[in-house]
Amino acid sequence: MNKTKQALATMISSFEWFSSESAAVYYTFLNDLPDDVTAQAIKELIKTSDKAPSIAMIRRKAEALMDTAKGVKKVNSSERWTEYLKAVKHRKGWGIQPHFKDRAMEIAAESVPADEIGRATNDKLPILRSQFIKAYEEAAKNQSEEESNMKAIRSVKQTQKLTGGFYGALP
Repeated sequence: MNKTKQALATMISSFEWFSSESAAVYYTFLNDLPDDVTAQAIKELIKTSDKAPSIAMIRRKAEALMDTAKGVKKVNSSERWTEYLKAVKHRKGWGIQPHFKDRAMEIAAESVPADEIGRATNDKLPILRSQFIKAYEEAAKNQSEEESNMKAIRSVKQTQKLTGGFYGALP
């Protein structure tokens, strides 16, 4: 038995409503993640939850564990605002908008033009910050959903290849 199945078996004994059938459904939606990481995510969530964690919670925890192992640091929207202000400060003149590799950052920067920050009074700056953060969070959410959708589409296409197209058709 692999580690994910063992961790799901622990959930069966830990949570009253969680059954073998539930474990089978969970496994179906978790088996694309690395076994060790998924098992660890389940164990961590069992330690801190009064209720059985959802599939989504387990996936988020597993992805967070993998990011931490890879040294990936999640940057929050306030940190992005600070980064944008530094870029505006160091730009080479008026009318020049800083550009960023991160698509969400680029969209947020377009929502609050650099020149507008340069002309802003102290009472206007919190409004611009709020506008930037809202745009950044929305763009980051959309970017994350697009990435998730692309993974799902690749998974369906792979399943179609393996099953000779009997799984369902994509446009």
